[in-house]
Amino acid sequence: MSKAAEDRIFGSYIFINYANKGKLEKINQVLTEYRKTAKDIAIYLWDIFFRFGKLRETEKILKSLNAEHVKIR
Repeated sequence: MSKAAEDRIFGSYIFINYANKGKLEKINQVLTEYRKTAKDIAIYLWDIFFRFGKLRETEKILKSLNAEHVKIR
């Protein structure tokens, strides 16, 4: 890394949020469930990868996860 890159200063502004205690608790609950779901999906995908040596098509994976509401770009 160059000396000029190391000498750069990054600033930030104080972010004000208006979330109350109840909203923050709901956010934490959603994040907890999201992390559990993400972990389950990762375990499922690694299992497929190790058993078959590759991942199946995205549509088949989503169908097996019962995730029809997810749109594929």
